[in-house]
Amino acid sequence: MTDIHPLGKTILTLAEAAAKQAVAAERKCIATALQEIHSALDDGLGDLDVTYMDDDELRESHPVQWATCKLAGVIESLEE
Repeated sequence: MTDIHPLGKTILTLAEAAAKQAVAAERKCIATALQEIHSALDDGLGDLDVTYMDDDELRESHPVQWATCKLAGVIESLEE
């Protein structure tokens, strides 16, 4: 196995950093778009408290509320 030239190592390191930044920027952009959708749904639902239901019951009885809750979880995972 041959050693990588120091300049090559630097270029690889910079390329990896740039790729990570691009992925992070894309995730942030997606999270922002999803947050807009979530906000519109949340505003439209008003103050509907259905926390007494489990996930399946909520999905069956109040699918928009269920979708809004699931969307919030996706947004959180993108922001990590």
